[in-house]
Amino acid sequence: MTANFDVSAHYDATVEQVLDVLADRAFYESLAGKTWLEPDRVDAIDREPESLTTVVHYSYVGKLSSKADRFVKRDDLKWIEEVRYDLNSGAITGGVLVDDPGKAKMISASAEGSLKESGGGADHRVKGAIKVHGVPLVGGRAEKWLANTFAEHTRRLQAALAERLTS
Repeated sequence: MTANFDVSAHYDATVEQVLDVLADRAFYESLAGKTWLEPDRVDAIDREPESLTTVVHYSYVGKLSSKADRFVKRDDLKWIEEVRYDLNSGAITGGVLVDDPGKAKMISASAEGSLKESGGGADHRVKGAIKVHGVPLVGGRAEKWLANTFAEHTRRLQAALAERLTS
């Protein structure tokens, strides 16, 4: 089973201003305590004339259910998120890998979206799809949990971005 999420936000700022924040390492450091996935480190922020690519390592710091807590090790809840913003088209593409080479194939996660000028500001939309491999949980519970986790992470990241843009 594949689980999906779709999250949108509008900022009272230009796309260029949004990209300036996303290209700032200090923004990711400021996310501590604001999202369920806290950044461990920023591996790359590459700003080219036509694109911005970010590579950030995250750890899950949210609560686990008592059932999940028995089966899931906290150290297994670490991800590498790579996101590319195409400045010409406004397209966003990305993916998530488990931050453990031996377990990297456990999750297939991809995202697409857009960051475009709209109504005197910028619209930011992210749609993701997540599939868990080799974890036999009934009814796609692992996928649903991860989709909800990444959706909430994206909403909180967008809220932190909006807050940073107004400060």
